[in-house]
Amino acid sequence: MKNEYGFLFATPSTRISIEELVARDEGAGPFVWVRPQDVIGIDASKILAGNLKSRKSLNSYFDDEDISPEASVCSYLESCVRHRPEHSEITVDDVVGACVYIMVKWGSSLPAHGFYGDLDLLSSGNASRILKILRAVYDGLSNEVLRQNIRYFVGEHYQTNGVWALNGVPRFSDVLDSEDLECISKMNLDEINSNLNFRDG
Repeated sequence: MKNEYGFLFATPSTRISIEELVARDEGAGPFVWVRPQDVIGIDASKILAGNLKSRKSLNSYFDDEDISPEASVCSYLESCVRHRPEHSEITVDDVVGACVYIMVKWGSSLPAHGFYGDLDLLSSGNASRILKILRAVYDGLSNEVLRQNIRYFVGEHYQTNGVWALNGVPRFSDVLDSEDLECISKMNLDEINSNLNFRDG
């Protein structure tokens, strides 16, 4: 089953309250996969409005303090990935799809700079396909905060710039095609020209 962005979801998701999710994450589980949209008790519109307002402030730090609902959800999803059994059904589409939902629907930058999960799920075998989906999401967004979330996610997990880039070469450069490399260059240029001003704390 594909979600609205084109990710292939194969792993079943359980509906759960934010309170139970936090209790499981702070305890010993069970760490059953939950898509962000299936977490009960979160006001997505309120979170989105708060993050957009915060990020557009000249004196703003990055959004998503540790006590925020989106931080709790990200932490739990990381635990699901970290504690998954050997034959787990959790896929890269599940994880990146959840990250995109949090970045776009909640306006949260956490998946870009705070959600690491298991980077082994993003591999040479799927990196190009996932990047093409991310580019389609990116190109479909008009809000600069949401676009920047995607740019930072790609920058972090594809290691396209800064301290992560190895001699200026992105991660997976050996399997990325010309369209992918053009996407990365465009995102880097868009970031340079971005009108957002905030510090990373």
